[in-house]
Amino acid sequence: MIKQYLYALPICCFLACTANGSKKNKPATNRLGVYNLQQYQKVVLPQELDEISGIAWDSSTHQLAAINDEEGKLFFFDAATGTVQQRVKFGRKGDYEEVFFAKGCWWILRSDGTFERCIYPSVTDTLLTTFAPLVPDQAEYEAAWYDPAADRIWLLCKKCGSKKAEMTGIEPYPGKTSAVTVIALDFSHLQTHKKFPASAAAINPLDGFVYAISSTDKKILRMSANGVVVDLQPLDPAVFKQPEGLCFAPDGTLYISNEAAGGNANLLIFKPQPQQP
Repeated sequence: MIKQYLYALPICCFLACTANGSKKNKPATNRLGVYNLQQYQKVVLPQELDEISGIAWDSSTHQLAAINDEEGKLFFFDAATGTVQQRVKFGRKGDYEEVFFAKGCWWILRSDGTFERCIYPSVTDTLLTTFAPLVPDQAEYEAAWYDPAADRIWLLCKKCGSKKAEMTGIEPYPGKTSAVTVIALDFSHLQTHKKFPASAAAINPLDGFVYAISSTDKKILRMSANGVVVDLQPLDPAVFKQPEGLCFAPDGTLYISNEAAGGNANLLIFKPQPQQP
């Protein structure tokens, strides 16, 4: 069913600042692919984003889109300052965990694997449809992304029905409600554990790998499109207090958002730094 909503753009004042990571914030490891996890820019986010649970790059405005855990709103903000430029109401309060853009609309993931598809063609209305694919029972989701090469939406479970971390691929069309494929993540190259409670994930446009982060385990991984994990690194909990959002800009800039967790929500910005031969 298509619903229509009105939204307003209230004015908000907040404190935003940036800072470089220092030696005292040194994570347990310093590299993941072309990213040095010791070198980052930190942007403090406003209070309305304290529960930020998902972020995505908005190519039309060169800003970041964000959602929070409970409000049915899309926030568009300047990544350099944290300033919220626009707020779009798309639905009621709910457990919203991930956001990405595909097929001409914003897809907002709920923890039960249901998506809200949000299109706002003008400044006065928003069109919303609900997409409920058949995903594995007894699973909880916080991470999802669109793979344009395969024309698939992938969900990576936080709490999986099985004992292994799994990714579920679905066709991004409301008329197709069945799961296309379910793949167990392959950790055999690392000889490590088989669980990974994912909080967010996205495809890196530079290398084509999927990057996923776990707020619970304080880890970040890099894997192929078919779920083969090639790198798994621990994160410093002093820096990554509650990482719930992850996305990339077209130039490969990596953004990771932290919920407030007793302080201020923030955005960490990592520039790609290819290793010298």
